[in-house]
Amino acid sequence: MNPGLNEQIVDLICEYEEIITRAQRLVGRTSDAAFVRPPDPHRWSPAECIAHLIIANEAYAPHLRKALAEGKDLPPATGKYRRDMVGYLLSRRLEPTPRSARVTPGHSDMVHLKPRAETLASYVKSQRELQLLAWDAAGMDLERLKIASPFNPSVKYNVYSAFRVLGALGRRHLAQAEAATGDSRAAMA
Repeated sequence: MNPGLNEQIVDLICEYEEIITRAQRLVGRTSDAAFVRPPDPHRWSPAECIAHLIIANEAYAPHLRKALAEGKDLPPATGKYRRDMVGYLLSRRLEPTPRSARVTPGHSDMVHLKPRAETLASYVKSQRELQLLAWDAAGMDLERLKIASPFNPSVKYNVYSAFRVLGALGRRHLAQAEAATGDSRAAMA
């Protein structure tokens, strides 16, 4: 296996671990009431932000699993992984900014809110699954393997891009959740 690929996979796994740590800190320092309370009617509560991430992780996992199963029959990757144009643009757009950390249109009606500990446990489980999928992907030709977005099947990108999109999405919505608790300093960490 190419050492550069290992570094990129380890970087992904570490990114996901940092996201888990941020979620644990957020949940640990937020009261039950503050966890489910949106800062205003047009913004998500911390619970909704994390529930959204669980939904995204669980939606992507089967697509990633399927692509990786198909990738076992392909020749291994030889160079460093790269995002394709769609994946690059999407992951860049999703990275948190001072504005994105505070503003999300609408209230999430699709989310049934659960207690803090249960929400956190579900989120950590979904992130751990992504870490395992990333590890299983090491050495595969992730640029050649494609998936369709589970939320918009007309949007397709390579598997490496998908892993990067999920990291950006996690950072964005955790920044939003941190801002919803009034911790703007943590929101941009």
